Amino acid sequence: MPTRPPFIRSTREVPESSHVYPQSTEPMGPMRRLGKAAGLERIGVNIQRLPPGTRSSWPHAEENEEEFVYVIAGTVDAWIDGHLHPMQAGDL
Repeated sequence: MPTRPPFIRSTREVPESSHVYPQSTEPMGPMRRLGKAAGLERIGVNIQRLPPGTRSSWPHAEENEEEFVYVIAGTVDAWIDGHLHPMQAGDL
């Protein structure tokens, strides 16, 4: 059997990490940086678990990139152009 290429990965192999913004103590929801683990350089792919009361990031705007969100389970509020939009499992 041929050796498995390093870009074929299981999400279970990618460590989960949390981050805190500078000058804050609020932890963001833990995530697995799948794109980095697969060696991607021009697209970010993350899977993020948001326990109740946590968020994925501080409100921000992207100038040179797009963001894509797909809700696997539960419900979340997406902050878009200054407004909260409820999302549920299956929404993108």
